[in-house]
Order: sequence, then structure tokens, then C-alpha cells
Amino acid sequence: MITPTGRIEGTRITVYDVLDYVRANHHHTYTAIMLQISSDEVGAAIQFIENNRAEVMRNYREMLARDAQGNPPEIRAKLRKSHAKLKALLSGKIRLPPRTDSIAESQTKLRTELRTALKSSRDSKATGAKTPPPKSPKSSNEKHRARNHRG
Repeated sequence: MITPTGRIEGTRITVYDVLDYVRANHHHTYTAIMLQISSDEVGAAIQFIENNRAEVMRNYREMLARDAQGNPPEIRAKLRKSHAKLKALLSGKIRLPPRTDSIAESQTKLRTELRTALKSSRDSKATGAKTPPPKSPKSSNEKHRARNHRG
């Protein structure tokens, strides 16, 4: 259930994620709900932590130390630039490029089709008329026979 690297199989959750909740004295059921895993998986993670306590705690301390350092300067610069761009976009100082015609045309066509379908549905309900069932598509064999049939 727990991989040798401390990951819960089939998830991206690690024993270190569970350890955060254990250190905060949260109940295993709460931990399971918050991490969207089963209580058994939480139990297996706790057992893994206990069986490998020295290594897990050493790795955990290293992770916390890296986290406390924050992002390196080049990443912080990229974040500042991205934040400034978003701020300018939201304030209206810069504009997004207009939509391409093909997208706008597709959206207009889809809206028209939806309106027509809704109107047709409303009309048939108002008159009590039943809409005919949609035609089933022909199978490839039927298409082949129809194409090659000489009558």
C-alpha cells in the first residue's frame, strides 16, 4: 500500500503529507477525509512512519528547511513579472488579443443550434406533439451494402 519511497500507491499522497496531520494531532479519519484517501491508507502511512522513523524524520526536516527558504531569486522574479502582467490585465491597461474568426463563428453556430433545439423542444411541449426519435446511424456494413447495391 506504501511504496518504498513513501508514496501511497495510486495517489500523489506521501507519508510526509500524512505526517503533517499526525504532528498536528488530527484524528486518522479527519486525515483520510482531508487527503481523500482511506483510513486504512492513513494507517499504513502511520505504520510506515513508525517503522522508518529516523529516515522519515530526517527527510521531513530537510523538506521543511527547503520550504522555509522559499523560492530562489529567479523564480521570485518570474512570479513578480507574472503578477504585474495579471494586475495590468485586470486593470484594463492591456487587452487580450481578439478571438479568431473561426472560434467566434463556431460559438455563434453553436448558440444558434442550441436556440433552435430549445425552441423546437418548447414548441413540441406546448402542442403536445412528440418529437420523433433520432435516426440511428447506419452500421458500416449497411453503408457498404447500400453503396454497392445494384438494383
